[in-house]
Amino acid sequence: MVTGFLLITVVLLNPGPAAVKEFTLFAHVESVDKATKTVTVKHGKIAGYTEKVPATYELDDESLVSKLRPGDDIKATVREGEHRLRNVRIVNRPPAKRSTPTK
Repeated sequence: MVTGFLLITVVLLNPGPAAVKEFTLFAHVESVDKATKTVTVKHGKIAGYTEKVPATYELDDESLVSKLRPGDDIKATVREGEHRLRNVRIVNRPPAKRSTPTK
């Protein structure tokens, strides 16, 4: 009987890991740093997470460092307490600037 009581008490006092909060953000890429494998973006206020500020994030997929470029608009997720962008997708990319020939 005592063993059953202790088991129930432990389960009630230790309900397990808390759910991780994830937030979706839409952001404008300001710069990409290939050396540190980070990206600096401007995004709007994310309710429950952060204010509207430029911020530097690591990327969960480091291959994106060579694919992202300033001017891209992205959609990504970020977890509470982390500065790492996950599930990054480019949603808008401005056309590449063409150089005009000099005469």
